[in-house]
Amino acid sequence: MHPGIQLGFCSNAYTRTSLEDSIRRIAQLGYAGVELLCDAPHYWPPQENRRERAAALTRQLRECNVAATNINANTATGFYGVPIPENAFGPSLASRDESLRRFRVEHVREALELAHAVGAPSVSVTSGYTEDDHPPAAALDVLERSLTELLPRADELGVNVGIEAEPGLLLECADDVRRFLQRVDHPRLGFNLDIGHCVVSGEDPCAVIHDNVSRIWHLHLEDIRGRTHYHLVPGEGDVDFTALFSTLVSSGYTGYASVEVYPYRNDPDAAATRAHAALMPLLTAAQSGTER
Repeated sequence: MHPGIQLGFCSNAYTRTSLEDSIRRIAQLGYAGVELLCDAPHYWPPQENRRERAAALTRQLRECNVAATNINANTATGFYGVPIPENAFGPSLASRDESLRRFRVEHVREALELAHAVGAPSVSVTSGYTEDDHPPAAALDVLERSLTELLPRADELGVNVGIEAEPGLLLECADDVRRFLQRVDHPRLGFNLDIGHCVVSGEDPCAVIHDNVSRIWHLHLEDIRGRTHYHLVPGEGDVDFTALFSTLVSSGYTGYASVEVYPYRNDPDAAATRAHAALMPLLTAAQSGTER
C-alpha cells in the first residue's frame, strides 16, 4: 500500500507522443504515478497485442519507479479511426444502438484487463451523451445494464470502476453519480471524481469529498476559472487546493490524485512542471498537518 495521497499525471496531455514516452517524461518530472489513457493514440485495445504490450508497460512503470494510478477509459476516439476535434464520449455504455453499446462494453472490459495487468487500482468511465429519442430514464437503464455486465469481471480482477461526471453528459455532476450509485449498489462501483467538473457544475468539491469519500477511487485535478469548463494548470485558476487537500486528508482519502490538463498538448512538460510546483507543497503541508 502506498502512504497517503500521491500525485499522478494523466497521459492524455501527451497524445502527440507515445504512451511509453509520456510515462518516462512524467516520471522524470517527479510524479509518483501516471494515469494511462486507454484510447488512441496511447492504448487502443483493437490494435494492440494486448498481453505483450501490458507486460512491456508493467516493466516500464517499474523501471521508472511510478505507479499506474488509473486506466482512463472515458473516451473512445479510436473508434472513429481518424483524429477528431474533441473528446469522443460515444459510443457509450448508455448507447441505444446495441452494437455500439457492446463495442463500449468490450472496450471497458479490456481496460479492466489492462488495469489488472499493470497494477492500476481502478478504471474510469463516463456515461455518454443523451441521444435524440432516447430519454434520460431509458439511457440510465442501458447504463445500468452495461455496468451490471462489467462489474462481475471487475470483481474477479480486483479492479474498481469509477464513474466520472462530465458536464453535458447523462451523468453530469457528482450528485448524479451519487444517485446512480444508490441505484447500482456494488462495492466495486464508485467515483472517479474530477474536481474541476464539480466546480463547473456549481458543486463544492470539499463537500462532495466529505460526503462520498468511501466511494471515491481516484481523483482528477485541474484548475477552473469561474465556472468555465476549460482545464487549467493547477494554481492558474480559482480552485482552493489548500482547502481541497485538507479535506482529503481529514476525510481519510489515501488514493491517487492525477493532474488532468489535456488542453496543454503543445507543451505538456511545461504544464506538468507548473502543476507539480503548485500542488506538491500544498499536498505535503496538508499531509504533515502544517497547512495554513
